[in-house]
Amino acid sequence: MFSLSGEDTPLPNNDETIEYNPNVPPSRPRARDANDAPLEFPGYVLEGELGRGGLGVVYRGRDLTLNRPVAIKVLASTEGSQEQRQKVIEEARRTAALGDRCIVTVYGVIEHQGNAAIVMELVDGHELQNVSSVLEPKQIAKIVSETARALSVAHRAGILHRDIKPQNIVVTPAHEIRILDFGLSIEMDSATVEEGFSGTIAYSAPERLQGLPATPATDIFSLGILFHEALTGRHPFAKLGKPPTISSILAGEPTLPRALRPEIPEDLERICLACLAYQPEKRPNAEEVHQGLVNYLAGQPIQMKDSVVKDHLLNRV
Repeated sequence: MFSLSGEDTPLPNNDETIEYNPNVPPSRPRARDANDAPLEFPGYVLEGELGRGGLGVVYRGRDLTLNRPVAIKVLASTEGSQEQRQKVIEEARRTAALGDRCIVTVYGVIEHQGNAAIVMELVDGHELQNVSSVLEPKQIAKIVSETARALSVAHRAGILHRDIKPQNIVVTPAHEIRILDFGLSIEMDSATVEEGFSGTIAYSAPERLQGLPATPATDIFSLGILFHEALTGRHPFAKLGKPPTISSILAGEPTLPRALRPEIPEDLERICLACLAYQPEKRPNAEEVHQGLVNYLAGQPIQMKDSVVKDHLLNRV
């Protein structure tokens, strides 16, 4: 669910990762009730619920074979989600091969008695939106830089995230990051125009809301929203309710970071606004975002398109 920092108008509490179609109400997985058989997966023990979203429920668990704590994401079992569930399982297997330090490790996929789950590393830390208010701009720049670097690794492997948001970035006590929920990813080569999509509306690129396929540039737009929110404490497009928020994203009118907090360094605003370019081809790729932030942190000039920043300024005028 959304948890926007600062004093901006919050989005409704039920605005989680969903299937979005402009013409069809979103579907939700069926909640388990008292009549359901207890969940069992041989070799694992489920110890308690950690959270839930559009694709299923995440439990704290234990791998009995290796005696280690794990996170177990049990996928929704509604009839209409079977094809989607298989797609998520296949992508989890691909994600497991990435092996990046900032991407949560996928240990395996398990299936038992009609239930399927993804077994992952259990991360100790806090979601970004719960710590960003106490971070300095340079600390936020480092977090976004590492996120962009990990995204570049995934993009080069042909994998998209499709749901980059503060809730999916965990900051550990050692100030490292882990990116969660690559289970929503798709293989770039198989991307087609879809009638709907899995994602979070308030962190979606305008072309996705218009029904176009996900690309690396859509992950970058979501990263730009996350970056803006971490820097300012306010979502650049948030309005009261989903339809106004969608309209704001489609209008391409983000609030300028330095208009909210003049102390934000100009270079960070430039990188953030470049990620929020309305046209996908004007956005930097993940490696360019990473390198720009590395240069900023090293006190070196950044290479970002000034035209994008000017476009945002003109739109505001």
